[in-house]
Amino acid sequence: MLAEGPPVVTVAELEDARYGVSDLLDDLAGCAAREAGGERLFIVGELSRCTAELALLAAGAWAGGGGKQLARRLEEAVPGLAARLQAAGALALEGKSDALSAVAQEVLDGSGGRLWAGYRRQGYLPGMPEASTDR
Repeated sequence: MLAEGPPVVTVAELEDARYGVSDLLDDLAGCAAREAGGERLFIVGELSRCTAELALLAAGAWAGGGGKQLARRLEEAVPGLAARLQAAGALALEGKSDALSAVAQEVLDGSGGRLWAGYRRQGYLPGMPEASTDR
């Protein structure tokens, strides 16, 4: 199973990942526009993780969970990207967000670009028949 690789990524999975990175890039830009203190730590961490996961999805590689496995899988699938994310994340924590934004945008560009227009997911409420929550 491991040798065969992960299942082919679905359009919905790729769109969800693209939307998440797009949203976090906007959060980072908003954080850079004002000194947001502790917000920056969590935005930078989440954007770095989501960017790595999107790169792995786009490469058709196993995500391997979080933490060290995510970094290892990323290095195998997209050599050099983990180091670039780490360096850019360190700068972003100091308030210099341009490098992290550029790396995330590069990964987005390689997987279809930012996703806002037309993105929509329907869900259901627990205990209710599957139906749209758009009301």
